[in-house]
Amino acid sequence: KRVYLFHGLPGLDGYWQSPDRQALVDALQEDGSQVVVVRLPRARQAFYADGGAAYCQAFSAWFSAFERNISQRYGAAKEYTVGISYGGYHAMLAAQDPTVDGWAAISPVTDLSRLDEFRWQSNSRCQPGTPSIAAKPGLMVYGRHDKRVGSDLLVAAAARIEGGGNQRFEAADFDAKGHGLSAEMVAKVEQWYGLQQPVS
Repeated sequence: KRVYLFHGLPGLDGYWQSPDRQALVDALQEDGSQVVVVRLPRARQAFYADGGAAYCQAFSAWFSAFERNISQRYGAAKEYTVGISYGGYHAMLAAQDPTVDGWAAISPVTDLSRLDEFRWQSNSRCQPGTPSIAAKPGLMVYGRHDKRVGSDLLVAAAARIEGGGNQRFEAADFDAKGHGLSAEMVAKVEQWYGLQQPVS
């Protein structure tokens, strides 16, 4: 199996070095999976001046080419996207690619205007396509008291995906502190990922 791991804000440098995030990386590597750490472009408000339409198209084309390069270099594998916060949003966007077999989003951003960094921006034209990601195994975990991305928005996003009738999607909320990543959330992602089968 192969995991494409997407970081949150402000950027990649040092992001995965905190104990809680390192625990997630260790959990994903436990079964011998290849973990590909993705460096997202530095987030700029200009990306979403048009509701994110141009950025969404560019990201989709970039990820498709990136995935193709990785697969050619390292061989075929079951592929999953996993991300936290702004990275969770991108994990869901990347999961629209037909090569991706499943996805997990941890406290993902669903409405960029909730973030201080994008207060006056909109990603209304850059949303994960519910039918395409709902057709794949998916997991969304988040804290019940998350004010940064809005736990109310995550409840609504999960309901939309569940409304597609996909029995392979699961959402789980936890009594985590703010926008943090708790040990229980890491354990849930590890348990879900462990159930996903590699190429036979």
